Amino acid sequence: MSINNNFERLGGEYIFAKVSKKLKTVDKNGLIKLGIGDGVLPLPKPLVKSAAIAAREMGKTKTFKGYPPASGYGFLKTAIKDYYRRIGAYISEDSIFVNDGAKSGLASILDLFDNITAVINVPSYPAYLSANIIRGNKIYHLYANAQNNYLPTPDGLKLENCLIYICSPDNPTGEVYGRDLLKTWVDFANKTRSIILFDSAYSRYVTTNAPKSIFEIPGAKTCAIEVNSFSKFACFTGIRCGFVIIDEALTFCGKSLNKLFAARQDALFNGVSYITQKCAAAVFTKKGERAAQKTVDYYLDNARQLKAVLKGGGVKVLDTTNSPYIWFECPDDLSGEAFFDYLLDNYKIVGTPGGGFGKDCKNYFRLSAFCTKKDLSLAKIRLQKALKSL
Repeated sequence: MSINNNFERLGGEYIFAKVSKKLKTVDKNGLIKLGIGDGVLPLPKPLVKSAAIAAREMGKTKTFKGYPPASGYGFLKTAIKDYYRRIGAYISEDSIFVNDGAKSGLASILDLFDNITAVINVPSYPAYLSANIIRGNKIYHLYANAQNNYLPTPDGLKLENCLIYICSPDNPTGEVYGRDLLKTWVDFANKTRSIILFDSAYSRYVTTNAPKSIFEIPGAKTCAIEVNSFSKFACFTGIRCGFVIIDEALTFCGKSLNKLFAARQDALFNGVSYITQKCAAAVFTKKGERAAQKTVDYYLDNARQLKAVLKGGGVKVLDTTNSPYIWFECPDDLSGEAFFDYLLDNYKIVGTPGGGFGKDCKNYFRLSAFCTKKDLSLAKIRLQKALKSL
């Protein structure tokens, strides 16, 4: 037996862990956290009510539930299926696998393949890269920049049998893939026998008529896996619940990926708790959806206000409207690390250096809009002062 030396290839700590470690050395008084995408609003009341009822059920012999089904309870899978139907994506309950969040869901899918070549955007959510590095997979980078409107296309990509990561709305840029571009990617994947791993964790933040699911695109069921989460739009970051969708039509090397993933979950996953799934199902009720949308609108408004301050200070901001994140070039030619230190040391604002999202992003920065209105007001004042002082 030996150590998996791929951990040494990670290039240091996970960016958010690195930021958290640094914060342990500073005075927390008056600190405004605009770094990690962690919800700050409470769970919507319809969700709390549903969870409370489920908790009481667990306290009675007749209604107690033991191990949950590895793929999720039927009531939640039905609610998810009906939601997807409302947005124009028709999926079956058997294609849904409830899990404990997008991050673990994304990693678990890698167990289905061997000799993976992963196609990952720069910048991108760092967990994509980390999960593939740890497994020793080959990685091919596509660059999202001003030249391609931060939305890479498959033009010139000569790979086959690859795993293609697409996040829409994107983290960290906030850009959204339109129908035509997604159809181009779907056609490419079907032609090259590749698999699209579609991360729709921020789909509720789409404010345009852009697709919220890859399964709104014809042909996607034979080439795509979708991962989603309740974390950002329903404040589930502290509860953990998400889901993976693999249609029964998706095969690879003659094998059903739906059946393989079901076997993987049966073998390695004990399911999500009944209380959590009842809470998640409440998201899809009329009251739950209104409350969840109110949460999304709250964070989107925060993002708009933060962008306005940055733009007013002459910062080159990627002006998207579908994301709780703000992605921009650091002012005064500062590196992301230097700008992080400048904001933290002088104005007690925490952000995320762009280098954490890709090696070519060292002069970029991401701010999160997950904050209260009180902290937002203070952050705006401090940001204005910080930009004027450079």
